[in-house]
Amino acid sequence: MNPRYSQPKLVLRTLMALSISIYCSCSGSLAVEQTEKNHVAGLPANIIKIPMTRQATNYTCGVAALQSVLMFYGDEFLESELAKLLKANPKEGTAYLEMKRFSESRGYNVQVYKDMKVSDLKKLLDAGKPVICLIQAWPERKVNYKNDWDDGHYVVAIGYDYGNVYFMDPSTLGNYTYIPTDEFLVRWHDTDSKVKLHHFGMVVQKKAKRAYHADGVKKLE
Repeated sequence: MNPRYSQPKLVLRTLMALSISIYCSCSGSLAVEQTEKNHVAGLPANIIKIPMTRQATNYTCGVAALQSVLMFYGDEFLESELAKLLKANPKEGTAYLEMKRFSESRGYNVQVYKDMKVSDLKKLLDAGKPVICLIQAWPERKVNYKNDWDDGHYVVAIGYDYGNVYFMDPSTLGNYTYIPTDEFLVRWHDTDSKVKLHHFGMVVQKKAKRAYHADGVKKLE
């Protein structure tokens, strides 16, 4: 299994409506604007607003993805603490079976899906269930995603619309992300323990009512 490396290069599109100008001081002011094609106007109504987490290392995207889902149900963990519990490491990243084992030990019901269809994913999202997916993302060079198995990355699917699937991406700080559905289908694969996984999804859930509310405000003690 490839460790889940995640260096942002605008492959997953961030949900920002405004263009960003970047100025380079080396040779005067060089303005580079993000093109509108990498942005969408806003989130669809069916988005499951799970906590945004940001992986602290280049191999803990699986840890950060699960951290978000657990917090969605009120279980709070430091990423460093959870990484040890999941046996995450720089060589192998995070095994989904460790994520499943740990979650079940905490009383969660875990469903693992392979060879999913987009309709299967949408059905789970319509039921309010975030889906942890394995995709190819953030390559360090230009790749053909259909044949790429070296850039595995965990993301959490949280919604969809007519042309896109939306994610909480632990390699993107401050924004949810999206991938056009047709592109997502090409990128929706990875390896785990040298076993190829096609259209993998994992649902971690509790019967208890979710405890996280995106618009809530907590008192700082």
